[in-house]
Amino acid sequence: MAKLTLSHGFSRLQGDDRTRMPGEDAVWHLKRGTARAAVGLVDGARIDLARAFTGPVPLWVAGRAQLELGKIADLEDDRSRARAHCDQSRNLCDDARDRRCERAAERFLDHSYTGR
Repeated sequence: MAKLTLSHGFSRLQGDDRTRMPGEDAVWHLKRGTARAAVGLVDGARIDLARAFTGPVPLWVAGRAQLELGKIADLEDDRSRARAHCDQSRNLCDDARDRRCERAAERFLDHSYTGR
């Protein structure tokens, strides 16, 4: 159901010629990348999360994308890459005043993400 909803949203976005808010495309890619990561579609998640950094991107979007990339790295047993992503996430989320994201990044700096 989530895949269908996001696919529908992306197809509507492609045909939408209205003026978008800055970073709107990045938000869509963050959402889909997060959903893909949650269900184990890692390659697609990485592509979407990388696209979340394209163009004018709100700091909170960049911070949350880094957090998701850190989770993926932890699941792949690459703790040093996971910590690097989480450190970037913490800094970006702090600058954006996204405290929930900042706390999550701090937690995953200290403890590996296990997917639970």
